[in-house]
Amino acid sequence: MLPVRYERHLLTNTHLPFIFHTDTVSITKGVYSNWHDNTEILCCISGTGIAHSDNEDLKMKPGDTIIINPRCLHYITSPDVVVYRCLIIDNSFFEENGFDISQIRFQQLFSDSHASNLMEKINIAYNESTGNLRIAEIRLAVLNYILHICKNYIKAVTKDNGGKISKSHEAILKAVEFIDKNYEKHLSIDEIASVAGFSKYHFSRLFKNYTGFTVIEHINGRRCENAKLMLENPAKPIAQIASECGFESCSYFAKSFEKSFGMLPSAYRKKLLKV
Repeated sequence: MLPVRYERHLLTNTHLPFIFHTDTVSITKGVYSNWHDNTEILCCISGTGIAHSDNEDLKMKPGDTIIINPRCLHYITSPDVVVYRCLIIDNSFFEENGFDISQIRFQQLFSDSHASNLMEKINIAYNESTGNLRIAEIRLAVLNYILHICKNYIKAVTKDNGGKISKSHEAILKAVEFIDKNYEKHLSIDEIASVAGFSKYHFSRLFKNYTGFTVIEHINGRRCENAKLMLENPAKPIAQIASECGFESCSYFAKSFEKSFGMLPSAYRKKLLKV
């Protein structure tokens, strides 16, 4: 079994709740499977590859689109070299535009020239748009893409995800969801393990195996993600942010934030004010 990692998607701009880049994958060592809470869309540009998503191997060639649904274990391989656009859409963008992503599960593989053209419009918006309208142009391009795939490629949803994930993975999903909803509170490993349905020690090992983080590392990381957004408000004291995000002391918050982002909260705020 490949090592598993849970990906946190850190947004650098709250007005652009997306990650967009062009990836190249070749035959490499050290492949690991990852999963995350957001929808990931891959549009093949050249070469051939395989997206391994849960129990399916999805072969892609130029013009093909692969959608990785939220919380699916996945990784990409190629017999030679494959180049593809990668768009990750934060759940918040679906929600603010009236889509209940928790009730949506997309068809994973299709070939659609119109979808490919819409993806290229996103690429142009990201790389060629400038000035005050850049953010609006990117958001519009992504929304047009979402409208197209929602009209054409939604399939039925089953509450158990079609039986494709193991009970252990399902338990970790419950734990991650519980942490997401309660990270600002005092959380104990015993409490989270109870939600997952395992003993504390078995759950702790399982969580590390399925996320790459200890439970405490994950909780602190989630708290720091929220703190990063709150630091954009220069009027809010750092001590207040630490408390509201669930940290018991400013020093522990500063240490955790530096571990997550490579700088202290005060330095990050100064960087924001200079932009």
